[in-house]
Amino acid sequence: MGEVVHVRGSEWSEERVERLKILHRKGLSCALIAYELGDVSRNAVIGKLHRLGLSNADSTVHRDNQYGRKPRAPRRPPEKTVRIVRANGNSNRLRLFETAKIEVEQLRCAEVDPMNVGLLDLDQHQCRYPVNNQSPFLFCGHRKMNGSSYCAPHFMLSHRPEIDRRAKLREVA
Repeated sequence: MGEVVHVRGSEWSEERVERLKILHRKGLSCALIAYELGDVSRNAVIGKLHRLGLSNADSTVHRDNQYGRKPRAPRRPPEKTVRIVRANGNSNRLRLFETAKIEVEQLRCAEVDPMNVGLLDLDQHQCRYPVNNQSPFLFCGHRKMNGSSYCAPHFMLSHRPEIDRRAKLREVA
């Protein structure tokens, strides 16, 4: 049998070191190597590879799209807007602010013609689904469902069915 090296309670025999090198050359992660070797931690594997002069980054097999995901589109930097504002109310000094342009999303629409009721005109039985995103804010105004703030079409638009949520939970579990 080969020489046994004791390092803080862990044993690295020559056979175990050779097995470590083989698994490393195959491109296994340090966590998988630790699992294959048994009775050794991932950090112990990283330390041993480092002491042997082996870098795990060199041997790791990079699998593109290994989970069947669509590749991400490259992000483009947001467009910038320059604003000029006073430093404070009592000064003539100006400051330049560079901010990203924000795209305003259109509200989704249900197959119902809203009554365009203002906030102060809504009563307790009217749908509170917003129908615009500018002042004055207007709301649907149709009769709302019991236990909801929305009428039936807007409730369906803004809530996923319970069946879909249960299916998603089963997929995750």
